[in-house]
Order: sequence, then structure tokens, then C-alpha cells
Amino acid sequence: MKKGQMYIHIILLSIAILTYSSMCWINFAKEMLFGNLAYVSYDDTESEEKSDDSIEKNKIYMYAKSFDDKIKQFDYRWYNSMYGKDSLSKTDSTITYMTIDEVISNNVLMGNNGWLFYKSKSDGDSIADYEGTNLYSNDYMDSILENLSFVQDKFESMGIEFVILVAPNKENIYYEYMPDKYIHADISRTDILIDYLYDNDINIVNPKQELLHYHNDFQLYYYYDTHWNQLGAYIGVRAIASFWGENMPNLDACSISSKKLSEVDYPFASDDLAEMIGLKDYLINEMEYEIKETVPTEQALYGEDIVSYFHNSNAENDLKVLLIGDSFRTAMIPALRMMYTDVYVVYKLDYSSKILDEICPDRVIVEYVERYSGQLFDLNFLIE
Repeated sequence: MKKGQMYIHIILLSIAILTYSSMCWINFAKEMLFGNLAYVSYDDTESEEKSDDSIEKNKIYMYAKSFDDKIKQFDYRWYNSMYGKDSLSKTDSTITYMTIDEVISNNVLMGNNGWLFYKSKSDGDSIADYEGTNLYSNDYMDSILENLSFVQDKFESMGIEFVILVAPNKENIYYEYMPDKYIHADISRTDILIDYLYDNDINIVNPKQELLHYHNDFQLYYYYDTHWNQLGAYIGVRAIASFWGENMPNLDACSISSKKLSEVDYPFASDDLAEMIGLKDYLINEMEYEIKETVPTEQALYGEDIVSYFHNSNAENDLKVLLIGDSFRTAMIPALRMMYTDVYVVYKLDYSSKILDEICPDRVIVEYVERYSGQLFDLNFLIE
């Protein structure tokens, strides 16, 4: 950072803090002067009549108590607005970005060419995945294998085809846009785990190589959001179809249209990374891509119930498919609708085995993003 830019940043941040602090104190003073002060007795007396002295003491007490309450309210409001809700942090991020084109955040980092990446350590650990510093132990991978073998066998005994899809972290597909201080590991712990599970007959697919193949020709993940877009999700669904011996056109053979994300009625992203750092109103060049051959998602059918249901009588395969996944699942819906007549979608934390009994699907797809791959240890909830 140049010295002149640093001074500008400090001055603007100081002005923002002082302005916000002054507004809070002015609002506090206004409430103190003009707010309503309720009158209630501060003690119980045996006599119904009170002396002038006791009444005066009571008034003094109530004014003191009201003042104390106002102080507590102000302290609570100050804490939640300045710290608990990250307003100060977002203000700092905005000023930093506007002055020196950098981002200051515990959860978001700015990469090259304006790409934003997720670096939270409390919601998975994408950076550790990226650098390969968090490998699974052999014992842990053995435990995952044992549990998944049980789950898969259970589905097969029920006559249900079962597959797991792991959606790669954005950092491991667009690694060239990561800051140079982070060292990219060519093989992540999830790559090792998937190969191990696949070699031991677990139905699991990893679309990473095809995503890498197309990542320079197409934008497969959003600039300012953690998730893959419809193009990236299409590659994920194509990997599933290929596992089941079904054909889908290559991405470069599809007809693709685009428009600004802000112009899309029902987008699959919210620019969550930009929102975390208070820059959503500034980073407005995000695009949404759509594949003509797929079937758009009617918002009226999605999100209102625990299980969302979509029907397409013109689909390639007359099959009933249940998708259970995290937030990466949503962008997969158009491609799944293209392939299967009946598609059911549920968030993993909303799932219960009674859903399985009610739907009686032909196939079950379980989707987990890479940073959650360790949670594959506990998929018993699917059948319990």
C-alpha cells in the first residue's frame, strides 16, 4: 500500500467512525430528552398514603432508573450495530475497496481480476483445502468408507440407485485468480478421499477435471459468490449422467445465453461474498448464464415446501430422482429437469427418511461441496 493511499484510507475510515458515533449519540440524546418515562413504584409500602418525601424519592429513583435503562439500551444498540452486525467492518471494507481496491475481511479475500473467494475457517476451510494442509487420516477415510458402504448397500436393497457428487471449491477451479501468497496443492484431501472411495466401489463422482478443462472457456462459478453457476452445475449433472451411462452434450455444444444477475427474476446466487463485505451495491457486473437445452426453474415450485418438486414430461429419462444437498444443489435443477421427468430437491438439513418413503425415488443423488467432504462420514441419516 502506498503511503498516500494509506493516509486517505485512515482519514476516510476515521470520518466514517466519527459520523456513525455522532449519529448514535444524537439519537440517544433525543430519546433521553423526549422519550417517555414510565412511572412505577420502586417499592411496596404498607401504607396507602405516601409522604411527600417518599414520593420525591420515588421520582428521583425512576429518573435514575430510566437513565440507567437508556444507557443499557444505547450500549446494546452500539454493540449490535457497530460490532455484532459487522457494520463497522463493512464500512472499513467499502472504504478500503474504494480507495486501494483491496478487501479486509475474516471471511472473504480478493483475488486477481476482482474475483472474491471464501476463506472462513468456521464453515469448512477452503484455504486449507486449497493448500492441502488438512489431509484426512487413513483411519478417518476407513471410517467414511465403512459408513458409506452401509448406506449404499441399504439403498441397493431398496431398489434405489445411489450416487454421491462432490462439487469442488471455487478456489480449486479458478486457482489462477487466488492471491500469490496461497500455495495451491494440485491434489486436495477431497481428491484423495474420492479416489479412495471410488476404488472401493462407492458410487461417487468428481467433476473437477471437466470443470478445469472448461474453466478458461466459460465462467463456471460466480465472481462474487461462493457457488458454481448453471454452467458449472451442468458439468456436475453431466458427470452423474455419465456415471449412469447416460449421454449429455458437452458444454461447448450447448446454446448459452447470459444477462446481468441483477436482471434475472429468480437467480441462483445472491453474491454472498460481496454481501459479507458490504460491497454488493458496488460489485454489480455479475452475470447469470443459462443453457437453452435445460429447463428453467419455476420459482413458484421452489423453496416454499421442504421438498421442491419439478415435472418435465419431455425429459430424456422417465425416472424419479431425489436430490439431497447443500446450497450448491440449486443450480443443478435446470440440468436435472432436462434429464429426468420427476425431480425432487431437498436441503440436507431438512431431510428425513420419511421423505424417502413418501417419494419412493428411482435414484438418489447426494451433493456435498468439497469443503464439507468430511461430513460424508455421517450419511446414515439418509436411511435412519
